[in-house]
Amino acid sequence: KLYEWDLDTTAKAVAVANAPEQNLAMFVSPERVVVLLGTEEYLGVYNPMLVRWCDQGDNTAWAPTAINIAGEFPLNSGSRLVSGLAARGLNVLWSDTTVYSMQFNGSVGSVFTIRPAGYGCGLIGPSAKTASDNAVFWMSDKNFYTFNGQTASILPCTVWQDVYNNLYPNSEEK
Repeated sequence: KLYEWDLDTTAKAVAVANAPEQNLAMFVSPERVVVLLGTEEYLGVYNPMLVRWCDQGDNTAWAPTAINIAGEFPLNSGSRLVSGLAARGLNVLWSDTTVYSMQFNGSVGSVFTIRPAGYGCGLIGPSAKTASDNAVFWMSDKNFYTFNGQTASILPCTVWQDVYNNLYPNSEEK
């Protein structure tokens, strides 16, 4: 479920009304749009490769209408979405196999442009990413990568062998 911090209640963390209940990951874009990854379609069917977002500035409006920007978009490269990140000027999404750029357009019907930025370079785990002013960096199951807003590329790394040769089997996501 999606929760928000509410200072006016004793519970503090309160489930967001109307939000999809099953979600793998989430982030908030710089445009004040909550983005859910691996979530339920508008009609209620769970899809591990679905990106869904609420209306701008209203995290309770998830149903797309003619007067809001809520929407959804299924991605097709990978078996599940792992994480997302609001970076400088764009949003970045990762499946287990692919990295995507997600550019805000802001118009009803064409809110985000989502494009693959690299194949075979998905995110190894939900926290294996970071951003700086000029690039995004992450760890995949085979290499370290960087993304400058155009394409993903391998990041040369002097500790690659130490890191990848010492990963415990079946605990990569940690």
